[in-house]
Amino acid sequence: GNWGQVAITAMCLRPVEGKLITGSFDGVVVAWNESGEAARFKGQLGSKTLCGASHSNKVSGIAYSTAGIVSVGWDDFLRLADKDTLEYVDSVSLSGQPCGVSANPSSEFVAVATSSTVALYKKTVLIDELEASYVPKSIALKNEEEVAIGAESGTVYVYPISGGKLGEPKEVKGHRGAVTALSYSFDGKYVAVGDAAREVTVWETSEGPWTAKVQGLWQFHTSKVMCVSWSPDSKLIASGGTDESVYIWSVDFPRKRIFYKFANKFGVDGLCWLSDKRLASSGGDHAVAVWDVEKDMEAFS
Repeated sequence: GNWGQVAITAMCLRPVEGKLITGSFDGVVVAWNESGEAARFKGQLGSKTLCGASHSNKVSGIAYSTAGIVSVGWDDFLRLADKDTLEYVDSVSLSGQPCGVSANPSSEFVAVATSSTVALYKKTVLIDELEASYVPKSIALKNEEEVAIGAESGTVYVYPISGGKLGEPKEVKGHRGAVTALSYSFDGKYVAVGDAAREVTVWETSEGPWTAKVQGLWQFHTSKVMCVSWSPDSKLIASGGTDESVYIWSVDFPRKRIFYKFANKFGVDGLCWLSDKRLASSGGDHAVAVWDVEKDMEAFS
């Protein structure tokens, strides 16, 4: 399906109903049903009535939490919508332009990375914010335990969370380009990292130093990796890039892969698993494509 003639720049899944939420370059946020029909978000924020355009500029991230659906945009706002009615209920101004947002279905915590800060919110209430001595490019939140920030330098900064406060980060190095995408596996054992040097790396998470599970193998993208996403069973990883391609990887079979060429014209900016074997991709062609990965699983046999 598609909505208008602008790029889809962010996407997340509403888990219970399995519906996709997308945000686009013009600030519009919509919910999709299985038949490809889209419903705009709406609501009242202060004296302003909103219908669709939850942001006055590009939507740079969308995530799902127990509090509702959160989005950030280049208007420098974090906005919260009710997950059932899809109506906006709150918003807060950010300290800078956001590069991403992350949340979990089991928590009200929301993590936001701006051009120079790392911030932790409960719903839309700021509970902690730290200045970054680097340039953030991506973000991923692991429950209420830690938040990982991918930096332009190629380092991942991992901040522990304790009592709603961000601790001193540990540094994870080993990427040849800017860390443009991050995703924790649902079982919490791994982090998938996509970078501007075309590689997807998998790290085993731990309280101590992270160890590389897959490194130096998944370099088949021909340009920057824009997004990575784990399947719900934590067995498969999807990656999408500016090369318009989607790859499916398996930690158990690291030398094999599934390849979808020309997945989204002008680049793949978003990936969401609808189930363990069905994947949605979105991007510059203002479209959402759904892939039946099940029929291609023989690649891993």
